[in-house]
Amino acid sequence: MSDFAYMAFIVIVLMAGQAVLWAWVGLRAGQVLPWWPIKLSDDQSNEQQKSVK
Repeated sequence: MSDFAYMAFIVIVLMAGQAVLWAWVGLRAGQVLPWWPIKLSDDQSNEQQKSVK
C-alpha cells in the first residue's frame, strides 16, 4: 500500500510541476497554453504565436 501511495505522490508532483511550468511559459508568452503535458514541435507553437499576433 505504501508503494502505491508513493507512486501516486510522484505522479501528482510531476503533473503539478508541468502545470506550473506551462502556466509560467504561458504568462511569459502573453497567452494561455493548453494544459497538455509537453509540446514536441516548436514550429507549431511558433505558427500559433504568429497567427495570434
